[in-house]
Amino acid sequence: MGRLLEDFLAEQAYRGNSPKTLGWYRKVFAVLGAEPEQLDRSRMVGFIGECRARGLSPATVRNYDRAVRVVVRWGVRRGYLKQDPLEGLPPPREKAEPVRPYRPEEIERLWAVASRSRRPRRERALLAVALDTGLRLGELCRLTLDDIDWRNGTLRVKGKTGVRVVPISGKALSYLNAYINRERKAYDPIERRVFLSLGGRGFREESLYCVFRRIARSAGVKGGPHRLRHTAAVTMLKAGGDIFTVGRVLGHSRLETTKGYLALMDGDIKAIHEKISPLSRLGL
Repeated sequence: MGRLLEDFLAEQAYRGNSPKTLGWYRKVFAVLGAEPEQLDRSRMVGFIGECRARGLSPATVRNYDRAVRVVVRWGVRRGYLKQDPLEGLPPPREKAEPVRPYRPEEIERLWAVASRSRRPRRERALLAVALDTGLRLGELCRLTLDDIDWRNGTLRVKGKTGVRVVPISGKALSYLNAYINRERKAYDPIERRVFLSLGGRGFREESLYCVFRRIARSAGVKGGPHRLRHTAAVTMLKAGGDIFTVGRVLGHSRLETTKGYLALMDGDIKAIHEKISPLSRLGL
């Protein structure tokens, strides 16, 4: 590993970025097969072309490109590089992948599978919280008993962009309560994380991902926890939620991320307008 990348990772670790984030940067440059100091436009163009040829998704290609540029620009600011070798090279323009929320009948199938599992209360609570709040997989893993405000109906969520307070419905809380006070009660009270494995320990992200994927496969539907997050976002928007509020609930740092869901709203705009029409609400 070259000095630039090594020092970049050391600074990111000092700033508190997670080992997963640091590992992502290492992976990107391992796939690139070059150190930041060796990078030029032709190598970057070739790298993006190879990523596409390998069938990587547009989102993955964009993320690779973004990671490389973050490190290179850091190197310029810190004096490791005299100039940005990618300056003037536009990022890859990729058609955004459509967001495919679950259909109501698919949600019913997921729920039926969860109800027949070895840990039905845990699985129903997982689905309920994910659908009701749109929490990310890692946020579900980090959720603790102390993060639940039963009186005010909120969760304290430790996310990618910091800590935020997310509202949760009484219905979702009832599923959480059933799990915590029955199935979960049998495990070590010292463990504060909400969702526990069969061994009584808090889930790691990869393990919890497998739980969601197992439920989806058994239900005969595609997707995993991130598709539940998409479903939560689109459902909130269709119900008349504005993108600012929905973005805050989801923990988006950029409004553009939330706007991506609006592409699905064309067929629902008329119905939403009828519901929130100022003239209708004023009774004139």
